[in-house]
Amino acid sequence: RLLAAVDDLLAQRRRRMATPLIVALDGPAGAGKSTVAKLVAERAGLALVDTGAIYRSVGLVALRRGVSLDDGAALGTIAGELAGTLRFSWQAGQNRVFLGDEDVSHAIRTPEASAASSAVSRHPPVRAALLGLQRELGRRASGAVLEGRDIGTVVFPDAKVKAFVTASPEERARRRMKELADKGH
Repeated sequence: RLLAAVDDLLAQRRRRMATPLIVALDGPAGAGKSTVAKLVAERAGLALVDTGAIYRSVGLVALRRGVSLDDGAALGTIAGELAGTLRFSWQAGQNRVFLGDEDVSHAIRTPEASAASSAVSRHPPVRAALLGLQRELGRRASGAVLEGRDIGTVVFPDAKVKAFVTASPEERARRRMKELADKGH
């Protein structure tokens, strides 16, 4: 149903050259948001914005700079700096994450970067800085599929297409364990 809704909106958009199409996918970790987002982005020819990767990037930069994960102001500054350097790029069927010229797709998915992203996401200055970045990334070109938390309620409350992707706790745990095992953790 989600793909059919996206197809209908794309057809309408082509007819009247509307504003960028935003597809907002919300849901908890391990529910399958990334899988659904990739399918929809590929089908619709839209950019894919993984908001979790954005928070992970803040955490990675903080770790590299030795910034305390309790220093909300310093972390907010790092988050603000990402607007000029962070980008996503489809390569070989994967949504790659770049900070400047560096591909950080693997570095942001280490257990340390994951823990750091969780810590930085609780700080209001970080959330405020990244809200603007997420909206900017979503409005580029013809639009985007954004996946993460609070996408349809906070980041793009007026998105034309919104879905909440979920799975049972057992399935979420199975998916997370497989993801970590595939990475050797």
